[in-house]
Amino acid sequence: MVSRTRDTVRVARANPFPLRLVGRLLLNALLLLLSLLALVPFWWMMSGGFKSLGDLFVFPPRFWPTKWSLDGYQRLFRYFPFARNFMNSVVISVLSTFGNLLSSSLAAFAFARMRFKGKGFLFMLFLSTLMVPGIVYLIPQFMIFRSLHWINTLLPLIVPSFFSNAFSIFLLRQFFSTLPAELEDSGKIDGANWPRIYYSISLPLIKPALVTLGLFAFMGSWNDLLHPIIYLSKLEQLNLTAASAYLRTSYHSGENQNVEMAAATLTVIPVLAIFVFVQRYIVNSLVFSGLKG
Repeated sequence: MVSRTRDTVRVARANPFPLRLVGRLLLNALLLLLSLLALVPFWWMMSGGFKSLGDLFVFPPRFWPTKWSLDGYQRLFRYFPFARNFMNSVVISVLSTFGNLLSSSLAAFAFARMRFKGKGFLFMLFLSTLMVPGIVYLIPQFMIFRSLHWINTLLPLIVPSFFSNAFSIFLLRQFFSTLPAELEDSGKIDGANWPRIYYSISLPLIKPALVTLGLFAFMGSWNDLLHPIIYLSKLEQLNLTAASAYLRTSYHSGENQNVEMAAATLTVIPVLAIFVFVQRYIVNSLVFSGLKG
């Protein structure tokens, strides 16, 4: 009996491929099932824009429209300035992302690579702002923007991003700190000053981190609902997220769910497309931080 057991172990060790293949197939099947479950709400939303009200309220639910129709999208653009809302979202998100990356990278580079008096205290002061909830300074911000006559303009949604935030500075500082000092020394030998070292040497080396932070900043600005409804009062000035919320609360939502589904689909697709395009940079950022950290 002992000899047979040893022979079985030897055979299993000599032929591990079938067991590994079965395990991998089971794992892939489980991941595929979980992915399909995660895609069900998205598919229901996307297909809902092409359904009639009868298809939306039928039981049991139908995941495919019995007749594909553009009525939801046609009514969306007929009764609402959704094209204008889309352009507002693009302008706000692009400018906010640019301002966040510019100010954060400049501050992070200074904290990571430059030496000046009080640098440690100033950096800890920046980090301490993370403990203050954003709702606390919402009213003071509104009063400042009102005194500047910025209410009902896009400026309150764009300008604050050019002053960055502590999390963005902290994230980029960690990446700047991992760069070897020899690169700066070689740049100084060649006559490069600090702005040239920042732009030509350091920034290209942390591109994965910049893309990752840019994606987070873009998504945060694109999906922002609180600030637009505080600073903007006209429908044509709202971004897509706020316009979709207005659509649901003011347009007989029970009778026009296909219009709401169409609006939600148009709101999600741009962010999803950008994520698919930059996902390899996010993976590179995680790998880079793992190797250097």
